[in-house]
Amino acid sequence: IINQIAWTNLYKVSHADAGNPSSKLMNVQFEECKKILRLEIELLKPKVIVFLTSFGWAKWFLDDVDFKQIAIISSYKYVEYIGKINETIVVVSQHPQGKPEQEHCNEIISAINYARNS
Repeated sequence: IINQIAWTNLYKVSHADAGNPSSKLMNVQFEECKKILRLEIELLKPKVIVFLTSFGWAKWFLDDVDFKQIAIISSYKYVEYIGKINETIVVVSQHPQGKPEQEHCNEIISAINYARNS
């Protein structure tokens, strides 16, 4: 049972009318956003972090923390990486838009369980 969930955007500033920030806007805020994410992790002390971004987006943020990869499991369709930041489980999955919700959730839960047993 999930008792508490915290949610954050990797990039904190974007255009109001356009989902993700432009490349220029990402570059301008990137270093500060990495610092904010590290601080969020430090303050919240999560047991699990799920990146719903794909590894292409998450990798730039994970490079700056003590991320240890546990596995890339080819049997997963949506989960791309499983790892840990210290004792915090990290699952990197694809963005959920257009994905079958239950199947995607089941994979993420399976990945979390895999990490718990590793």
